[in-house]
Amino acid sequence: MWAAHGDVNGVDFWHGAGRIEHDRVVAGDSQRIEGHWLDGQGRVLLRSQVSFSAVDRGGVRTVTMQIMLEPVDAPVVFGDTKEGALAVRLAPQLRLTGAVATGTLANSLGVSGAGVWGQGAQWIKVSGDVDGQHVELRFTCKASSDSKADSVRWHARPYGLIAANPFGERAFVGGAALAKETRLELREELEMELVVEMRE
Repeated sequence: MWAAHGDVNGVDFWHGAGRIEHDRVVAGDSQRIEGHWLDGQGRVLLRSQVSFSAVDRGGVRTVTMQIMLEPVDAPVVFGDTKEGALAVRLAPQLRLTGAVATGTLANSLGVSGAGVWGQGAQWIKVSGDVDGQHVELRFTCKASSDSKADSVRWHARPYGLIAANPFGERAFVGGAALAKETRLELREELEMELVVEMRE
């Protein structure tokens, strides 16, 4: 699981033109990683906190990744791109393609297979067999009530990438769609969480 985005003030943090550095890990009920996002010239654009927690109740294991981003010296703009933002790589057995793939994809809109890509669904579900055991993963993405991450499209690929992206619109639907740019002002925080529920 990781957090990144392909266009923050024009800097690509998805493919590595920008750099995300971790300052420290704070242990507690969850693991919190404090850090910052630097552009290609070493300027700090964002302060970040990423937390991971896991619980197991009634046969359902839930892993939650929460992120908080805050501009440091100036406002930042999250550009419209498919490359973002809270993401997971699946085990080869849960993919749709590949030598050991057994996976299926479906979403809350009733779309299945590769067609789930770019859809604005409430959740997306992956199922398949791992080491002879059937596994089902359900992904949801939430934002704080005042967050600018107000809706999510899913950058979900047959080769095992599942990413919740609240910053893309034209990148997914193309055509005459308006580009979705999200501006975060100084002293504003953007908070999101990706929740993965696993049933065996």
